[in-house]
Amino acid sequence: MIVRLIKKKKIYNFTLPTKISGNYWITDNDYLGNVRNLINVEEDNGKWKIKSDFETKIMSGEMEVESAYLKDYSLYFLKINTDNEYVILYCSPTLDKESFRLKLKNKKELLIGNQTRANIAYSFPLVSKDHAKLYYNNGIWIVQDLGSKYGTYVNNIAITTKKLEYGDIIFIMGLKIIVLKDTLIINNIGQLLSIDASSLESVASINQKQIEFDNPDEEAIEFYKEDDYFYRAPRFKTGIQDAVIQIDPPPGGDSGEQEKTPLIYTLGPMLTMAMSSMTTGISALQGVINGTSDWGTAAPSLLMTGGMMATMMIWPQMQAKYQAKLARKAAKERTVKYLKYLDSKKEEIQSEMKVQRQILIDNYLPLDQTKEIIYQKKRNLWEREISQPDFLDLRLGLGSSELRGQVNIPDQHFEVKTDELLKEVYKVGAQSKTLENVPVSLNFVNRNIVAIIGTAAHKNNLLKDYYFK
Repeated sequence: MIVRLIKKKKIYNFTLPTKISGNYWITDNDYLGNVRNLINVEEDNGKWKIKSDFETKIMSGEMEVESAYLKDYSLYFLKINTDNEYVILYCSPTLDKESFRLKLKNKKELLIGNQTRANIAYSFPLVSKDHAKLYYNNGIWIVQDLGSKYGTYVNNIAITTKKLEYGDIIFIMGLKIIVLKDTLIINNIGQLLSIDASSLESVASINQKQIEFDNPDEEAIEFYKEDDYFYRAPRFKTGIQDAVIQIDPPPGGDSGEQEKTPLIYTLGPMLTMAMSSMTTGISALQGVINGTSDWGTAAPSLLMTGGMMATMMIWPQMQAKYQAKLARKAAKERTVKYLKYLDSKKEEIQSEMKVQRQILIDNYLPLDQTKEIIYQKKRNLWEREISQPDFLDLRLGLGSSELRGQVNIPDQHFEVKTDELLKEVYKVGAQSKTLENVPVSLNFVNRNIVAIIGTAAHKNNLLKDYYFK
């Protein structure tokens, strides 16, 4: 059974084992791109069963349902509480038992919808009356969604309008349409589907025959042991998510080295205030010299003048030294804390590089491990499907690869006085983010023509078991 998790922008496919046993998680990506467990599928009395939990609820109308059994050609609404979002689970057989092969007549436009006048009429509740249109011209197919409520998907991605390549799969709530040159292959989903004979003519039905080997009249002979059978298991692959690491600029501040203010600007205001006191002191001193007053009378004025002058000379200097000390302390604290912050960002980058490297190693196995999977018929045999991005990826060997994602650092600007901490930030940005000694692969879906360069003997030895025409 294939379970399709249908979301607004994408479909996630999960193939459950042929043998109903064990339990598995249906996963998706949250709004941050992180993989999460959405709902669990478990065996119950020989059937696949899903159960509501705190995160995800199975819905029947407005009511929450505790559990439900999965059936072919059935759908289930799920409510994701954390996202306040509804998604759909659609179940279908791993192989459609029968498909129609239809050839286009003179019609250049085909309407797909839930009404009898549609060229491809699909009587399903979640299909809109005018759901989508197919256009054909000179070997080119284009599909357009007509504003349907539940969307049109091509190769599991939601589209509005898309030019199709031969072999692309259109999916509309269980209806699968594969486009070829002037031909469509459509899965037969029983009484729900009807085809306009004036637009499309049947070429041949494609039957997936299942041969029954058991004969009750024959003696029961055990041809294979239980361990010889292979059951397809769903693949739970961890993909690399693009990392985004943000490094903030240093907080505002200075280096602790303050420009010295000229002495005249520091003493000037106090000197102005002290001039009147100095006048009084000079007058008192002249009185003593002239004999018009004695030292006892002049002493208070002279002491006040001396105190004012001492205050004018000493306290500004002491205050300037104290302020400089505070500035140096703040600058040191700023430097220590920011360098510690930079160290944490360096560790974050190294950790992300380590995670991505391990994912590449886990997903792209060396030849000896692949051979062991085949010979021992492990459950991850043939687990990659055409809808997955690493389908037909071939590991070529080990090499280097850049970190997937980006490290954002403050932009460099012209500055009269450069902050030394910014230099440390730029060093982090300039450091190598290359993943060393990781698998390097080639995808034969994207690059389906490959050249082999070498001597004739080397080429023949490499291709000795294969024949190309």
